[in-house]
Order: sequence, then structure tokens, then C-alpha cells
Amino acid sequence: MTEQYRPLKILCVHQGVELYGSDRSFLQSVLILREICPNAEIVVRLPGDGPLREAFEEQEFSPVIGGMWIIRKSHGVLGLALRLPGLLVDIVKAACEIKKHDITYINTAVVLNYIAAARISPERVAIHIRELPVGVAAMVFGGLVRFSKAAIFFNSKATGEQFRLPQSQKSAVIHNGFARPARSAPPAITADRPLRVALLGRINAWKGQDLLVEAVSLLPPDLRSRIEVAIIGGVFEGQPFDVALLRTIHELGLVDVVKIEPFVDDPLSWYEWCDLAVVPSRKPEPFGRVAIEAMAHSRAVIAAAHGGLLEIVEPGSTGWLFEPNSAQDLADILVEAIKDRAEVARRGVSAQAAFERHFTEEALAERFGEALSSAFPALKLVMKSDLRDAG
Repeated sequence: MTEQYRPLKILCVHQGVELYGSDRSFLQSVLILREICPNAEIVVRLPGDGPLREAFEEQEFSPVIGGMWIIRKSHGVLGLALRLPGLLVDIVKAACEIKKHDITYINTAVVLNYIAAARISPERVAIHIRELPVGVAAMVFGGLVRFSKAAIFFNSKATGEQFRLPQSQKSAVIHNGFARPARSAPPAITADRPLRVALLGRINAWKGQDLLVEAVSLLPPDLRSRIEVAIIGGVFEGQPFDVALLRTIHELGLVDVVKIEPFVDDPLSWYEWCDLAVVPSRKPEPFGRVAIEAMAHSRAVIAAAHGGLLEIVEPGSTGWLFEPNSAQDLADILVEAIKDRAEVARRGVSAQAAFERHFTEEALAERFGEALSSAFPALKLVMKSDLRDAG
């Protein structure tokens, strides 16, 4: 006789509403959870309306909106202090919601009230860390995560090293994965057109868009006419960085070389347009999802040599690594790529092969299932057999 189990109740909490990397990763994780536990009752909680809610509704989820305290730099310590009474109330509400579910999956380290509430029932909670904070932020987030005593999933070894968890706290490294694109072909690189370079991601001071612009300005004039750069992305909550970036492009005389394009929910057309991708982050990336997306599309990657990108890009094989924050080092690599199109194509092929080995959605599902079954042993009883065997 087959043993029967009541439906597992799973709560999934996320801090964003758009469709940037961490948002798409959250959607992906929830869909994997549904695949692993097809009979589970899964509740998704988001802080507001936006493209991510629509994406969940397309997958037949009905997200619950609101009830979250999201840590933002703009709030400041004083802002949080003034709202402390309300925060305490919402921590209690979050703790009650956690108690009603067998598992709570919290995506990212900035959902303050739910992470604090995890301390009440840490055996029910897993927190997926996708940030790599430094300085004071590292102390704040690290302290909060350790206080929770929940199981912690990191998206890279670099992220895990930054948080310095005690050995008694369960943890696992789960590299991101990406669904194979519907279309994936090596770029048709020819010598009769400029080399096409794309930088995709939110435009802000640490993603390095200005660094790429500076690197292009350092190219010899004859090579500058042989490259075309597209910066694709938007700013967060109306921040003016894109205005400053446009001004820099004009001041450096790069209007005909560098263009800024709006963020798109599906970047497929931009990966098809470009010959290679650049991830020039000024601060260490926790992982670098854009890098594996580019690799999935057979695009080689030029990346800053720090953070999670060191676990993705293999210099000489799948792309190039340059000294972080060095516009000259990045410019030197761009010169190499402009002059040797065949090498760009070769590394793109190697990049796609590396993606298939390490970063597919199937590989992510296996790693995620293993981490979940380790954090929640009872979960093995209700997992689908094929994924349970992998865990």
C-alpha cells in the first residue's frame, strides 16, 4: 500500500517585482519547487505589483501582495528606527505565517521581517542569499542571517565566504542555472561590420556601465570605429545614473559607438544581436547570472575578476577576466577581441559547452533538490522520485 501524506504547505517570499536576475531566479526556484513537490500548496508573497507578478500569474500562481519590510539604502538607520513599532508588529505577523507553513523559502537577504521571524521556527525556513555585501552592510546582513538560525543557500562560494556562518548552521552553495533558450546559435561574426558588445543589467554605480564606456574611450580611434556597444537596462526607483551615463557618452564623443537601450523582460533579441557580453561590475558579483545567460547563447564573456564571476568564466576558454575597476585592462581585452574575431567565436562555442556542463536548469534543479532535502529531511517523503533519488 502506498503511504499517504497531506499536501505540503510552502511559503515563498521575494523582495522584488521586476524581472531582473534575482527576480527571474526566484521565479525559477518556485517552479522547481512545484516540480519537486507537485502536490504541495505553494503560496508566493511579493511586495507589490509588477512584471514578476504577471509572470507568476502566467504560471497559474496568485501571488499575495505586501506585508514585507525590505531593507533599502534609502531608508537609513533613522528611517528604520522611526518605523520600529510597525516592524515589530510585522515580524510577529511573519512569524505566524511561517508557523502555518511546513517550509518557508525566503529569496535574498533583504526581507527584514521574515528573516527576523525565522528565528521563531528556524527548522521551517531556508534563506537563499543572492547578495555579496561589504563593509557595514556585510555586518548587518551577516548578523541578521546568523540570528535567523535558518538553513542558508548561497548562489556562489564567494557569497558564502562573505557571510561566515557558524558550522552549526546548515548551508549549501547552489550555482544558478538557466533554461536553454528556444534559439541558440553562435554569432555570425564577420570582418565587414563592427564587433557587437552587450552589457545587460540594472544601470547603477556598481554594475560598471561607466567603466565599459571609459574602456571604449581608451581604444585607438581606428579600432573605436570597429566596435558597437549596447547597454541594456533601467535604473531603480528613478535614480538618475542613466542621465549621468548619457552625459559621459556625449562628453567622450561616443554617441555613434555606445547606445543605451531600455530594459526588456526577455533579452533574447539582445543576445542574438551581440557577439560577446561584458560583465564589468565594480563590486564583486554574488554570482553573475548575465554571464551564464550569455554562455547559454554561445556568447563569450568578458568579466571583472572578482566575486562569483570567478566561478563562471574560465579565461582562455569561455571568455576573458580583467582586473576589477581597470578601464585600461578592459580596453586591452576589447582590442584583442576586435582584432581576433575567430577567437571570440571559439570562446563562444566553449562557453556554450561549459553552460551545458554546469549551468542548465536541470543542473540547478538537482542542486536545489539536494539542498532542500538536506535542510528539510522530511521533504524526501514527498519529492518526486526522480529528484528524490538525486538528493
